Amino acid sequence: MLPSLLRPALRAAPSARVALARHARAIHSPQPLHFDIDRGLGGFMSPQTLRVVVKEWQEGLLERLNEVVRDSELADQSVVNTIISAAGSREHILAFNYASEALNNAFFLSNLTPDGPTRGPSGSLATALENAFGSLASFKSAFGAAATGMAGQGYVWLVADEHRRPAIVATYGAGTILVRSRQSRGLWAKDKILGEETAAPSSSPVPPSPASSSPSSGAAAPKPSHPLSPPTHTPSSSPAPPNPLGATRQFMSDAFARAQNDTGEVLTPLLCLEVAERCYLPDHGVWGRERYARAFWDVVNWRAVEEGFAKVVERRMA
Repeated sequence: MLPSLLRPALRAAPSARVALARHARAIHSPQPLHFDIDRGLGGFMSPQTLRVVVKEWQEGLLERLNEVVRDSELADQSVVNTIISAAGSREHILAFNYASEALNNAFFLSNLTPDGPTRGPSGSLATALENAFGSLASFKSAFGAAATGMAGQGYVWLVADEHRRPAIVATYGAGTILVRSRQSRGLWAKDKILGEETAAPSSSPVPPSPASSSPSSGAAAPKPSHPLSPPTHTPSSSPAPPNPLGATRQFMSDAFARAQNDTGEVLTPLLCLEVAERCYLPDHGVWGRERYARAFWDVVNWRAVEEGFAKVVERRMA
């Protein structure tokens, strides 16, 4: 649906409908939360902090994204396709950063509930977590260690690969799990995020950065050896570790690290925790990241996570 402020223009100027509709598609708009900001998220996030994350941060990202893609080839693309198209382009580094952060932040918020978990994971998801991590407690411990041990800011994800195996993946800065080894390899269990379709080719090539194919660059950039390695071109201004699991393995057993190496190439996000000072500093303090990560489990909507995993299972069986 078009934003209401554009509808009168479309009715008043029929001859310009095509051009205006194209421009309208470029207007990425924040979607209302499925719960009241003023309720906050219990001991995890106060109403004041939640307002910063939802209003100031999310709306600011989308406003800036709309501005930088205006009159460009990205102007009529969804947020997901903007990430994929801009991942290999130095020209569109800001578009990538804004789009990726907006998508990650929106997904983080989509699996939270102020009502607290009435239960833990159940069914096939519970079984998969127990098979991969030994127990739900071990999974939570590994997930929390990944968040606590992260250098800088980013996101810690629970994902499932094409074999329905769950894994923990960390992305840094504006990093994404949509693009790996210069291929679009991420799938989304939610049909819509930010009110936009999330469907994208699961293995389409990412346009190369000019620097990676230009003769002046000396040689083509090496292909990462692991499907979870970050893309060759890292849009974030801060350097990424050679492997997104690098900051977490020091907290995990050797057996668990070996299991993570078996993760497939096509990843579907099920749940993520945003690890950034804007999220935890106001309520938990400078050294409160560990407490913030523990409180996360009190607001996870496991029903939504299970629905995402069910789609992974259906896709595998299709």
